[in-house]
Amino acid sequence: MVISGELRRGDVPPDSVAQRRVLGRRASFSSLIYGGCIVLAAYLPLLLGIAVGWPSEQQMPLLLSGTAASVVVYAAAHSTDLWRRNAFARELMARGAAGPTQPVSISVGERLRIESAHAISDVDWALVLELFPFADGWALLVGPRPYPIPKRFFADDGAERAFVREVLAHLTDPARERSAEARDFTLWS
Repeated sequence: MVISGELRRGDVPPDSVAQRRVLGRRASFSSLIYGGCIVLAAYLPLLLGIAVGWPSEQQMPLLLSGTAASVVVYAAAHSTDLWRRNAFARELMARGAAGPTQPVSISVGERLRIESAHAISDVDWALVLELFPFADGWALLVGPRPYPIPKRFFADDGAERAFVREVLAHLTDPARERSAEARDFTLWS
């Protein structure tokens, strides 16, 4: 079975999607720890002020500055991460990498074959860890990388279900167990 279409930049799942998929709650826990460290750093002056016994009217400006500092640090970290990703993508395109859209063909057979204008990947099915829904389509988790399959690659719902069934038939038993949403999707046809 072969499907093809044009892959757009927004179709590609960020690495955090694969991390959340694999780590589950532990990925959220690391975000909670990160946020807690930011808040602790922002309120450290206030906690030190309380420890040395500052009067309460002097603690309010520290409280407000701690809150403002935590918001600024979070916003700066988030915006610099977005800037870094966009700058990296622009630099790769300037060096000749694929543009914002590229034709992709995905073949399901003895091996998973993913072809684009610049690369061909033949993947053994043992390396495909999971098939899961992502945004408006599906993603194949191959090692640490999610490969997107947008719904627009399919002619209709029947073609989408047939593709998902075909992929599930080739997955290893543990990968099929991890692909619960894909199994449920094929049951309703």
